[in-house]
Amino acid sequence: MYRMQWEKPDQFFRAIDKLRKCQIIGRASKTKIFNSTMKAVLLYASESWIITHRTINKLQVFINRCLRKTINVHWRRIKLTTSQ
Repeated sequence: MYRMQWEKPDQFFRAIDKLRKCQIIGRASKTKIFNSTMKAVLLYASESWIITHRTINKLQVFINRCLRKTINVHWRRIKLTTSQ
């Protein structure tokens, strides 16, 4: 995929930084906002993309990273809870 296709979602994600860090809004609401806005920006004009396994993996990694940041989940917490 072209670099420009990743720049817009990344810029948008940084633009909603205050919303992501807001502690008043719950995880469910943040997830709904993410699904309705971020995925739309990310997948804009995706019908013209050449879809490969690599493209799908890149999309999934980007979405997972954004969701982890949005709901404030860190790998250290996941590792600690699963090992106990």
